[in-house]
Parts: sequence; structure tokens; C-alpha cells
Amino acid sequence: MGVVYKLNQKIKDFIIEQKKATPVLSCRSLAMLVEGKFQIKVSKSSINSIIKESGLSLPVGRRLRKRRRKKRLQAHKVVKTPPLPVPIQELLVIPNELRAPMIDKVPEKVEPEKIPQPQAPVEAEPQLEVKKAEEPLEAVCSGAIFLKAADYLLGGSQGIAEEIRAHLNGQAEDIIVNVQLLIYLRLIGLRKGPEDKLDEFWPLVGKKISKQTLDSYLNELQSVESIATDIFQVISSAIEEVRCVKVIYPDETALYLDGQLHTVWSTAHIPYNFSSSIYNITGYINDYLYKDNPFVLFMAPGYDTPTREFFNFIVNLDSYEHFNTKMAFFNNKLGEIKLSTFWKAKRKTFIFGLWPWQFMEYRKVKSFGEYNPLYFEPFKKELYVAKIEMELMQPETKKIVTFRGASIKASLEEKSRLVILSNIHDNSVAISDIATIYIKKWPNLEEAFQNFSRKIEIFTYTANIQKYFSAEARKMDIKAESHVPLLFESYLRLLDLYVKWHFLPSGYEDSDFSFINEHFYSIKATITSSKEYCLAAFQPPSGYPYLKDLIYACRRVNEKEVKDFDGRRIWLSVTA
Repeated sequence: MGVVYKLNQKIKDFIIEQKKATPVLSCRSLAMLVEGKFQIKVSKSSINSIIKESGLSLPVGRRLRKRRRKKRLQAHKVVKTPPLPVPIQELLVIPNELRAPMIDKVPEKVEPEKIPQPQAPVEAEPQLEVKKAEEPLEAVCSGAIFLKAADYLLGGSQGIAEEIRAHLNGQAEDIIVNVQLLIYLRLIGLRKGPEDKLDEFWPLVGKKISKQTLDSYLNELQSVESIATDIFQVISSAIEEVRCVKVIYPDETALYLDGQLHTVWSTAHIPYNFSSSIYNITGYINDYLYKDNPFVLFMAPGYDTPTREFFNFIVNLDSYEHFNTKMAFFNNKLGEIKLSTFWKAKRKTFIFGLWPWQFMEYRKVKSFGEYNPLYFEPFKKELYVAKIEMELMQPETKKIVTFRGASIKASLEEKSRLVILSNIHDNSVAISDIATIYIKKWPNLEEAFQNFSRKIEIFTYTANIQKYFSAEARKMDIKAESHVPLLFESYLRLLDLYVKWHFLPSGYEDSDFSFINEHFYSIKATITSSKEYCLAAFQPPSGYPYLKDLIYACRRVNEKEVKDFDGRRIWLSVTA
């Protein structure tokens, strides 16, 4: 047993807090966190002793008996699952191509290996089926749509267009098209080949404009006094990221949401990879709090026990009481960058995912229906959902909340993949609609959880030395504040940096622009536009060596719920 008495209470409290916030953290991971924060080495056995004394340890092997608790809910399994804990790969139904062991060390940076071309189409992501009545438009574009997705998340081109409109007359729609094409014009200039080939970018903006017209417009911009300075300020502001949002209730209790709304946290020390641009997260908050859209969290936090913070979050959203709640936005250095007050006058709805292995002793299934088919249009795939009503209990506060939702699986023969729960009790809202709302936000299920867990693990090992997008973006030399063309080129490079940090797998962050341009931005894609969706289906060439990385990038874009300025959802997929 470790020598626990040598550790002061502050260190013990830190260990307990981190374990409660992220129950999957190992003793080794916690030891590294302690060393990074307090500059003191702690043995794994000491960590284990503290965890055991706090009742936070997970049982090893098969449970021989259940611990006795007063007022314990009788647990009813949603599906038959192996005794806990077992490897996550055995608990979840994970396609073979997604199976990968949870990392136990920082992976070495390696060059992507060549991947043989599969014989059948790769179902990387949504394959949009558009109704004939909509008469969707089809065109050929390029992988520059990754840059466009990054721009929609950063809001840079919109901000630049607003500044231009303040100086020049013109329709807002025309200005935004010109701005985007001027950015892509820089991309063409950085390529080898004819500079007047704008064909691949027209489908991305929905309008054809000649290079001569764009050059003339660019000259007009350069003649406007102070416009370069204003564009420079827009670009500088766009790179600001929100690492977490601190929700502060009137009774001074608080919790944290990561910038991408994966889950609820008890601490602000959230992986940098879960940050989001201030433009994007502000849009999310406005949609969820000031409109009728539900909060859609990836999953409930915790492994064995529902956290107090999570229950505070759902109970407050579910309340009809009128009160004011503060929201503080923090950047990657945990400096406060924005404070908002939300006056809640009505009950808000939310949806979250619950894995079959979570909270097994604190959940009670009150009813369970038959599985029925659900055709999810963006996937062109049939799923199966069963109506479920479930109670969850928070053991510390003894609060019990009843949820309505759906158990979901991909085939009738397999186990339940996920339970999707909500406080939407209105029977006029179908269970299939609740499931569809969740899947549209988080379409990748188990693979997304693997990616989520992997990023937590990497952050655990490298938090003190880990770099992040906003810090790297500030290192870039935003060239010639007074020279408009170079400002557009600088913004293009910032978009490229965002793609490498937030879309592509780890290891591409330091890749040269020309490498990413050649192997990703130049890939041919067919873009299909409808009133609700914009689907870009990549068609990589035979023998393309980065197929898995392209699929990974498409999935990460789809999880970010990217929407264009008309509110259409951007979906990316790969066919090979």
C-alpha cells in the first residue's frame, strides 16, 4: 500500500476531484496529473489507496455481491451486459474497422500508412437522400469544403463581410460570396497550376464570379482607408476559443460545460481538444437557451455513479422556476473572456446519451417497448429504436429523475448500443424524433466515444506540455496589416491550422500547408445541395493512402453540427 500520510489534504482533494470528474482515469494517469500540478511524484499504490478510502475504486473482475445502500433503486438492465468492469470493446457493439485498444501511453507520431482501396463503398458518414420534389443541385467541388467548414465555425468570413459592408455599398449576400472566393483565390495562388481555375469553388458559394471581377473588387477594397485594419481585427478575434462555460446558479453552485458540449464537468481542466470558437459556442448557447431547441449532450458524465453536477444541470433545466443564471466563458488559459446572464422564464428541454454500462446500480427501467425500425435519412440506413422510461438516482442528494427516451441498435440481433434519454415527456413528440435529434448531433456513436476517451487520456499524459489551436494561431505572423490580399492569405492559413487541429487525426498539426493542400483540399468531391442539407461526398483516387484519415476528418466535421449562413447542415462522406 502507498504511503498516503505523506500527502497533504490539498493533493488528496485534487486526486478525488479528478477521479470523480473522469472516473475512467487510471492511477497512472492521476499520478501524472499530480506531478504536473504539484511537482511531486506519487506512487500508483498511494493513488489507489486514496481512491479506495474515498469509495471511488472500481471492482476488479466479477462482482461477488452488491454493496448495501439505503433507499437503493432496484436496477433493471436495459440489455444483458457482462459484469463490470470489462474492456469497453466487449461492452459496446463496435464495428471491426473501428475497434482499437484504449491507449495506455502517448502514441508516437507516425506517418499515415497506405491503406488498400476497399471493394465496397465506405460508409463513413451520412449519405443524404434528397426528395425529388426538392430538385437538389449537384456539382463537383474539392476538399476545400474542409476550409469552408472551419470558416463557418470561426465566423471569420462573415465578420470580414460585415466590416466591408460598413465601408462599401452592396448586398450582404454578394459581399459574403466575394469574401469567400477571395480566400479561395489565395488557395489557388498557393497551388501549382493556372490561377484562373475557380470552377471547383463556385459550388461552395453558389455563384459564378470571374477572376477578373474578383481582382477588380480586391483593388477597390485596397483603396478604402482603414479597411485592412478592421479586417485584421476580425481575424484576430476569430481565433479566440472557449475551453469551457461555467454555469453559475443563483445559489452559487456551479458546473462546467466543454466548448463542444460533450458533457457536464465538475472542473475547468477540460482537454483543449474539446474547445470551440467563441463564435460557434455563442451560437449554440443562443439556440439552446433562447429558442426552443433542446440541449443535446453527447453523454452523461461518470462511470458508476451519476455526478452531483450533472443532476444539478438537468434538474435546473427541467424547472419551471424563474431565475437568473450566469454563464462565464473561459479561454484555453482559463481566463474569463465573456460573462452573460440568462433569465430563464420557462422549462427547457435536453437530450443526452447513456451507455449500457453506466449507472447500473442507480437506474431503474420503468417500462420498455418493442423495437421498431427507424429510417435515418442522412445515413440512408435503418436503425431500430424501442421506447424506454427510466429513473436515475443521485446517491448523495437522493434526487430521482424520470426520463423518457429510446434504446437504439443497428440490428435486431445485437445488444443495445445506446440509450437516448430526455425530459421531453410530451407524447406528441415521438420517440423516433428524440432519437433522430440526438443522432443528427452525434452520428458516430461508439467511435465518437472512443475518440472522446482517447483525447481525455492524451490530455491526462500531456496537459502541461500540450499545445492548442488558439495559442498556435497567435504565433502566426498575420502579414501586412495594411495589405488586404495578404490578410486573406493569412486567414486561409488560419483555416488550414484549424482543420489540422480539430478535424484531422493527431499528428497532422505540424504538417506543411502544401502537404494538406495536396492530399486533402485537392480531393474531388460531389456536392449535393437541398433546402436542408449540403452533402459533399469525397471520391478519393484509387490507392489513396490517407483514406482512414479522410474518413476520420469527415466524422469530426459531422459531429460539430456545421451549418452554413442559410442554416443548412453540412454533411461530409467518403465513397471509394
